[in-house]
Amino acid sequence: MMSEYLKCILKENVFWGSLEIEMDEGRYKVPCKIDTGCSYSNLPIKSIVSEREARRMKREDIEKQVPFQRSYGISDTEEIKRKDKMLIRQGRLLECTSLKFEHKFHKVTLNHYDLGERTIRINYDRTGNILIGMDILSQIDIHMGIDKNTGRYVLIGCLQDHINTTYCASLRDTFGILWSPGPCFR
Repeated sequence: MMSEYLKCILKENVFWGSLEIEMDEGRYKVPCKIDTGCSYSNLPIKSIVSEREARRMKREDIEKQVPFQRSYGISDTEEIKRKDKMLIRQGRLLECTSLKFEHKFHKVTLNHYDLGERTIRINYDRTGNILIGMDILSQIDIHMGIDKNTGRYVLIGCLQDHINTTYCASLRDTFGILWSPGPCFR
C-alpha cells in the first residue's frame, strides 16, 4: 500500500530506505541510502544485475548515446581520474569505470512513497550503495528528529507539491509540529 509521505528510521547513523524501480530488465526492490552529500541519485547497477548484464547494458547506452557524466568516489585516485579522462577523449567509453548514465524511471518509490518520475544515474562498473541524492531530496519537505512515540530518530518528508493533511498529521503526531494554515489546509 502506498504511503502519503516518506518515513525513514535512522539505523547506525544512516537513513536506509527501500527503493523500488522498474527497468526493461525487471522490477527491483533494493536497499538504498538517503545521502545529503550526494548531488545526484546513483545506482551502481552491479549491485542488482550480473557483471555480464551490466556490461551489455553499458554497451547499449553507449550505442544509444545516452547522456553521461564522470563521477568519482572517495577512494578514486588522481591516477584513475587522469586515465578515465584519457579514455573518454579516445572514445573508449566501455573501459571507463567512472561514467554514470542518465536514466529516467517512470515510477520510483521509496519506502512505499511514490516519488513519481525521476532521473537516476546508473554506473555499470561499480558496486556499492544505491544513493538517493539532493537532486531528489531537494524537492521534498523534510523534517528529522526524535519520534515522541518511539524515541527513535526519524526522517519524515513529502514532495513539496504534494503536501497533504496525512503528512501534516504525521508531523504533529511524531514531532509535535503544528502547521499554521497554508500547505496542509489546501
